[in-house]
Amino acid sequence: MLGREAYRVRADAELDPIAATVVRVGFSAMLLWVIAMFRGRAMKTLTHLGNPAIRGRIIVGTFLGPLLGMIGFVSALKFAPAGLVSTIISASPLVILPVIAVRIG
Repeated sequence: MLGREAYRVRADAELDPIAATVVRVGFSAMLLWVIAMFRGRAMKTLTHLGNPAIRGRIIVGTFLGPLLGMIGFVSALKFAPAGLVSTIISASPLVILPVIAVRIG
């Protein structure tokens, strides 16, 4: 419920929640690169991008995790009842934990 209220700028104009999410995720990515640069790990990360297996995992992880996840969550808040969205989101660990258990084990 508060997620929807956060996007109301004033009575005559509303901020598009999907655009706001893209800006937040993009800024977060830039901030993570700045932290990596200060810790001296940015070049090591960039050298790993030469490995096709690692590059593929980074690309898939980037799009499936933060990008599609956040855009899907905010889009759901925009178009569906907040109670339904929060119930589905809170149940996501029930889906992810068995997948991780099978993957690791």
